[in-house]
Amino acid sequence: MPILMSSMEQPFRQTWQKKGENHIITFRLEMANEKYLKDQTPLLEKGISLLSDLLFHPYVEDGVFSQLYVDQEKRTLKQRIQAVYDDKMRYSNLRLVQEMCKGEPYALHVNGEMEDIDAITAHSLFEAYEHALQSNQLDFLCCRRC
Repeated sequence: MPILMSSMEQPFRQTWQKKGENHIITFRLEMANEKYLKDQTPLLEKGISLLSDLLFHPYVEDGVFSQLYVDQEKRTLKQRIQAVYDDKMRYSNLRLVQEMCKGEPYALHVNGEMEDIDAITAHSLFEAYEHALQSNQLDFLCCRRC
């Protein structure tokens, strides 16, 4: 993220949510309205271009995601899942949903299952990414104050 912030000098973030049986990935970029700045550089166009590049032209090596980055993200994901187990309130809520919705997609936690992470490879993740782009709904929302 520091690379993104230094290159665009704008805050960028992404979040993962689960609403019912739907997983939602949000990319968010906040920037100043250029009419309030001395420099009239079209920030909105640059921001949309950045989001487009992140979504449709991610960094790849040999046609798949970088194995180094995939391994880093797998470690981060394991830490997120472990954090739920370490928090009694969040873990009890997780177990409640798992038992109430056993066998249903709703029972799956937004971060997935610890035992599934090791099977993820740069290739399998890139295939899942391509499938998601081709088959999932993509919404673009731009909010701007006048």
